[in-house]
Amino acid sequence: MFAALVLLACQSLSAQNNPNNEVRMADSLAVEADPIRFSFETGLEVWNGFTEYEIEVGEIVYGPTGELLEAGSRLRFPVDARMIKLGAAADWKDFSLSASFLAQTSNDEGTFKDYDWFIRDGNQNAFWFGLSNNDDYSKRFDLNLSYAFESGSLVYKPQIQFSYVGMRFDENGIRQTDYYYINRDNGQLFPYEEPQKFTGSGHVLKYKIDYKILSAGGSVTYSIPFGLDLGATLLVSPITWADDLDNHLLRDKDSESSTTGTAGHVEATAGFRFCRFARGFAAFSYDFVNTSGNQTQVGPDPDTGERVTYSTTIPVTTKAEWTSFKIGLTIDINPPLP
Repeated sequence: MFAALVLLACQSLSAQNNPNNEVRMADSLAVEADPIRFSFETGLEVWNGFTEYEIEVGEIVYGPTGELLEAGSRLRFPVDARMIKLGAAADWKDFSLSASFLAQTSNDEGTFKDYDWFIRDGNQNAFWFGLSNNDDYSKRFDLNLSYAFESGSLVYKPQIQFSYVGMRFDENGIRQTDYYYINRDNGQLFPYEEPQKFTGSGHVLKYKIDYKILSAGGSVTYSIPFGLDLGATLLVSPITWADDLDNHLLRDKDSESSTTGTAGHVEATAGFRFCRFARGFAAFSYDFVNTSGNQTQVGPDPDTGERVTYSTTIPVTTKAEWTSFKIGLTIDINPPLP
């Protein structure tokens, strides 16, 4: 099917853009401005990685002994997605403006992990470790502006990019190893002395996070004979925004935060031009995001059952890392003459 698409693009666009006709048209319109050139892109991607958030509750009084322990929690969600990509670009002189959208095509994606712990005498002691079957949905939108500098077989493009990455997770069922469950009672947390076990079924947790990434960087492409090219891209974001919401369904508790931080993207690409109008490519990339801020927790009051705000100043960090392997095809509608 891929070969048929390439053949169709080369033959149909070649017929519409006969070089002789283009030369005659170029001669007659020589005084006009350079035309805007359009291209379209489609492809498949496979993402693999994780996103997580971690909170530090701080010092909490445990039970009647008054012992102070520092509690923390980390929730890690797997990213293992198959994506389809659609994009378009408009080029004028050496400027290029492109936009692309990726949507996930599958949703049964690995195992969610929940860690809780307290720190006693400087030692971290896990008292809860939970696992759930994970369904997820990811999407991404990129808007990129670049300017090309050519030097022989090299093309360098400084660029700026805005990216939106949205991830949704739905946890089904839960199972634990041995742990010391912490029971909330009138604002205090009391540990059981013996390890407890817990299993459950159905929806137990929903989580979503949205990243907004403003980055700058550049790419370099080296053209090789026979239509081959190799490229590399580096983008760095000094300011990244993340908004997340964690809904613990079993406890009717919501945890929400708006954080800021940094992000980065590294990519290596190899391409092959089948004809003037069609170029295939394969690429491997790595993305990371790190943010920090405060989390707000809302849930039922232990005495009245009414929803109340537990805290608005819980320190929280978010972290995401994923790799991507992609293959695709770019169709140039009206490429320049060779």
